[in-house]
Amino acid sequence: MALEHFKSVRDEQMPPRFWQSRQLAAIAGASEDAWQCHDRVIASAAKSTFPCGDAASLLDLKIDLATQCFDSCDLCPHHCHVNRNRGKVGYCGVAAQTAVHWEGVLYAEERELVPSHEVFLSGCTMRCAFCYSHESITKPMNGAVFDAARLARLMEKRFAEGATNCNLVGGDPMVHIPTILRALRELRRPIPIVWNSNMYATPQAMRLLDGVVDLFVGDIHFGNDDCARKIGRIPDYSASVRGAFLAAAESGADVIIRHLVMPGHLECCARPAMEWAARELPEVPFHLMFQYLPDYRAANDAVLGRPLSEDEINKAQQIARETGVFLYEEDDTMLTDKSTFPHSNSEDAVGETQDIVIHPDGRVVCMRLTEPMLPVMESLVCNEQ
Repeated sequence: MALEHFKSVRDEQMPPRFWQSRQLAAIAGASEDAWQCHDRVIASAAKSTFPCGDAASLLDLKIDLATQCFDSCDLCPHHCHVNRNRGKVGYCGVAAQTAVHWEGVLYAEERELVPSHEVFLSGCTMRCAFCYSHESITKPMNGAVFDAARLARLMEKRFAEGATNCNLVGGDPMVHIPTILRALRELRRPIPIVWNSNMYATPQAMRLLDGVVDLFVGDIHFGNDDCARKIGRIPDYSASVRGAFLAAAESGADVIIRHLVMPGHLECCARPAMEWAARELPEVPFHLMFQYLPDYRAANDAVLGRPLSEDEINKAQQIARETGVFLYEEDDTMLTDKSTFPHSNSEDAVGETQDIVIHPDGRVVCMRLTEPMLPVMESLVCNEQ
């Protein structure tokens, strides 16, 4: 059954994976280095009966390894190898500190996640031409600076207000792994963790997330390296992202693949993405998304500077049928039980909300659907019907 693990954690039938990692002892043997100890504990985690007690836990070990990684950062395929612990920055533009660009409780994610506490972290490993969050990407520390303790208290607060998970997104959360792992050590509640990522990561980064994340929600933006270089300004895309998705699935976490369909890129990007997913991850839901907006550098582009046409939407759906990819099924019904809505304190929220965008063809997209916007969107849906 799709997303079985995440649903069990969400419904409090089992603890989140990071909560378990805090209970597992990670003591290196005489002939082991830290990474060897890490991989051994991960491999035996499902059957481990050794609580950590006063010893270092698996999560503690991950924090130490992640901190060491910042001495010569190699968490993404740019391989910058800068010393972020000493304030140096590479492609992502982030040193050791973490900035939150926006946070709040959202209703526009996949239905299993709603209501979801989104923590939008500044900084990214890509420069996608159509990025609607480009201001937080090109100015990666323009948000509010958070240490691990502050992030943990925020996660607990939103969870207490009714969010069912913490959804770490960006930018890309990969560039903030040490802070996030420290925040998970600080947490006093077993909160389900969603890793919402472009999946442009090295095997080393994915090892650090193994045993920590309950659900990976990842993007396959491009179907080939040429489009990735031209549109995303990134090298070594296909092998890196596909490898990260396979590692996520092999870790035991649940996975959702997202693909934002781009105008003029159905055969070069949408079709290869669906073909690969259908072949390599046939039981992983594939979320075909049609809310493309020509933002940032794409606004004046000859191909990307327009919304999707109805023909392109129909063509993408046809490709999905041809490839046999396991499509994620959208639920178009709005939430109607108002008593279940979280009531977040907007006074302590971080960032401004961009709520509704109207396409030239009349389609309406809510970029961040928060509680106050629910009746508005519900009214639009009812009027359309």
